[in-house]
Amino acid sequence: MSSSDEAGGIDGTENCSVNRSRFVRLLTENPVVIEKSKIPSITASKKKAWELISQEYSKVTGKVLSISQLSKMLNNLKTIVKKKTDKNATGNKKITLTSWEKDLLLVLTQER
Repeated sequence: MSSSDEAGGIDGTENCSVNRSRFVRLLTENPVVIEKSKIPSITASKKKAWELISQEYSKVTGKVLSISQLSKMLNNLKTIVKKKTDKNATGNKKITLTSWEKDLLLVLTQER
């Protein structure tokens, strides 16, 4: 199994969608990881939050992923949502987002 498979890179499987939903739920509980600030106090809180997310994700899914793998997973999920919302903005037919995509979009667009 490759690292992209472990990070939720396979489309179309129900298990993958459930794992993504769980990951997004963990992000909503720890929105500090989405901050771009490099202030030392925020960086420290981001590190703690990533460690907590890593532990919780491992408990829930049974997959042990490093913080860098989870960060990559977040970036991949953000790209998926951005591509879908960009298609929607061009005036093509209406694009429907899955529940985890809607939740991630809410987390990303929240004012902090």
